[in-house]
This record gives sequence, structure tokens and C-alpha cells, in this order.
Amino acid sequence: RLQRRVARPSPEAAVRDLLHLHFISDMGFSRATVARKRSHLSPDLARAIGAYFARPQSAHAAPAIDGDPFTDSQEYPARFALGRARLDGARAAVPVRWQDDSRSWVVEVLLLKEGGRWRVDDLNYGRAEGLRVLLTKQRDK
Repeated sequence: RLQRRVARPSPEAAVRDLLHLHFISDMGFSRATVARKRSHLSPDLARAIGAYFARPQSAHAAPAIDGDPFTDSQEYPARFALGRARLDGARAAVPVRWQDDSRSWVVEVLLLKEGGRWRVDDLNYGRAEGLRVLLTKQRDK
């Protein structure tokens, strides 16, 4: 009798699922695009994004988040590769190497395991500002 092996959820699989969803739809950063990804986000990050969109924005100023925060780019990257997750208890970091015609860069996806499921809790761009920091900036500056 053969036993079926059940794949255990991994941080890499969670990031892969999110990026699949991200690439099959509009990659813009809007209420609608985030709503489609909501089940892949930690509740705390989803609330922070909701608060960002709830703040008033000047029609004449660039938003604090101008482009795609999931790829840290204003253009669609040509390709990406997932790195191996670094685990620390219920937290994980998965590096994603992005590439376009002129450059290569890394966005580290920070995940939190809640209820047996890995969910994105922040994005680290390799500089002082990650996604959560950008979400706290005024949208009209």
C-alpha cells in the first residue's frame, strides 16, 4: 500500500504562490490588487496597507509608494529566482533576485507563520526603508 506524502507548507512555497498571483494580474499597488493578495499577507500587514490607502492623498503629489512594492520596481522585471529561506522560529526571510535588461536586485520577503500558514509580513529592500516604513509615510509628500 502506497502512502501519500503531504507537502509541508514552506516559506518558499508561500512566496511562490504570492508571486504567481501577483504576475497573473495587474501588478500595480492599489486597493484592488492588494485585496486579491490579502490571504497571502499577515493580518497586521494587511491592516497597515489598508491604513495607507485610507489616508488622504494630494492629487498633485507622487505617492509614498510609487511603483510595485512586491518587486521594488516601476517596470515589470524580466525574471526572478527564489533563494532558500532563512528560518527563525515562526519567522522566515526568503530572498528574491529580480532582473531586467539593465540591472539585478534583491527583495527579501519577510514572512510570519500564523495558524500553520506562512504569510508575508514585510518586504526588505536592502536599505533603511522596507514596505512597512513606506506605508507609514504621508501619501501626499
